[in-house]
Amino acid sequence: MSWQLSSFAVLAVALTAGFAWYERARPSAKLLALVATLAALAALGRVAFAPLPSVKPTTDIVLIAGYALGGAPGFVVGAVGALTSNVFFGQGPFTPWQMAGWGAVGVFGALLARVFGRDLGRWPPRARWRAWPTARSSICTCGCSIRPTAGRSTCWWQAGAFPSTSHTLGAT
Repeated sequence: MSWQLSSFAVLAVALTAGFAWYERARPSAKLLALVATLAALAALGRVAFAPLPSVKPTTDIVLIAGYALGGAPGFVVGAVGALTSNVFFGQGPFTPWQMAGWGAVGVFGALLARVFGRDLGRWPPRARWRAWPTARSSICTCGCSIRPTAGRSTCWWQAGAFPSTSHTLGAT
């Protein structure tokens, strides 16, 4: 078995587990409508900002959805948003990786909510320290798994720079 086939099998299992996690929770019609609307908004944000390089509000929308709604809905918002936006940009072998990457951002948003609490208030004194993990996750996830380049790494720890900084700060 080649590494491409085995990595795709692991990816298929992860995506199936993420969607099964959401479906097993039996979401209400209100939550289902909210998740579908946020996924459409994430896809629309990616399509609308296509002319501007590395400025995509999709990551922020998915992170906030995971933070506010939980891990399973956050995962679905990210995965469906990536799949839907690629209807406009073209499907390819990168689509499942984008789905997993943005789904992971949604789960990370839920982890942030669990660690810091869901009630942020109005710019608490520790807001800067709460923003750093968010920015770092956006840089790592989007710079490494969502936008890989052929033959060249875009990971900030390998490239020696922050190629996705404008992506992270673009929608803030």
